[in-house]
Amino acid sequence: MRLFLTDRSRNRFDAADRRLAISKICDWYGKDFAGGHQGFDSFKGTFRRYAEQLASTVEGQAILVAGDYRIEFLDYDWGLNDVTRKDGRP
Repeated sequence: MRLFLTDRSRNRFDAADRRLAISKICDWYGKDFAGGHQGFDSFKGTFRRYAEQLASTVEGQAILVAGDYRIEFLDYDWGLNDVTRKDGRP
């Protein structure tokens, strides 16, 4: 989870806008990311625990811990599904 949340291509926190843009995967598998409960409050509880991975500044981490931000989901890159395997099969 820490490695996944540290990946800025999948999860981005903008402290100035108080906006956390997270992977669409979190939307699709919300219960897995929100401690078994769906909803933004549950997401925020999960992301509070990982504030250090999501925000690079102490100020940003404080915003995440306080839950004073909005959540958006990034578009999923469906091109990943088109990658050909080493054996040439799709």
